[in-house]
This record gives sequence, C-alpha cells and structure tokens, in this order.
Amino acid sequence: MFKALTGTTKYLVIGGVVLVLILGVGLLIYFSGKSAGKKKSTLNLSSGAGAGGEAPTISESEVRTLAQKLFSDMEGANFWGHNADAWNSFLSLSDTDVTRVYNEFNSKYQKETSQSLVQWVESETTTGLDSWDSIKPIVQQRFAKLKLI
Repeated sequence: MFKALTGTTKYLVIGGVVLVLILGVGLLIYFSGKSAGKKKSTLNLSSGAGAGGEAPTISESEVRTLAQKLFSDMEGANFWGHNADAWNSFLSLSDTDVTRVYNEFNSKYQKETSQSLVQWVESETTTGLDSWDSIKPIVQQRFAKLKLI
C-alpha cells in the first residue's frame, strides 16, 4: 500500500518534518515566555528594612553567604531565571546591611571579575522567564539611594 519514498520526495518529507519541529519548538518557547511575562513577580518586599524600617543586623557569615548567593545567581547565562529568594533577602536588609553585602561582594569578586556588584546588576540580562525585569530597577534604586552607584 505504501511505497518507499525515493529521490526528491524523500528530501521534501524530511525537510517538512524538520520545519514542523522547528516551528513547534519556537512556538513552545514563545508561549512559555509570554505566559511567564504575565505571571506576577515573585519579588516580596516587606514593609520593614527595605522600606526604611529597622531590621536586625545580620552576622558576618550571613553577609558572606548572601554575597555568594548573589554572585552565583548572576554568574553564567541564567537562561531559566534568577534566584528570587536571594534578591528578596538582599532587598529586605537594612541600609547598613545592604552596604555590608555590597562591600563583601566587591572585596571577594571584584578582583577576579573586574566588576562591582553595581556593574554586575547593570549588565545582567534576562530571558523573560523570571521576574528580573522587576527586581533590577528596585536594586538599582536602592544602590542610588545609598550612593553606591
């Protein structure tokens, strides 16, 4: 009933299958990005420290850990998104603690990368699959408020 495909027909069928697969993957990426863009941000600023209230001072080990988490989050391609928990923690700190994390990040990573935390944030991009577009301006405003820019 079915004959084996030969010659030009064989290449047309293979080309058609490849085209359908490419379109399918493209549409999948497009719609997943579009739906991710409609989701609400996972950024959760409390009305406490990040908004000018008082917050407990974090320990030196917590400062080091948070600086490391921020570096790990921004290092590499970040195709699947950013660590919102790390940024929520950072943004909920008091001004003093934000400056401590900033200084720790710079003392640890600026030597090897030639970029400060401010420069890392400014150069960071997103694929649109996370809430970075809403987090980045808030972080930059906080840096400006503290005159770290």
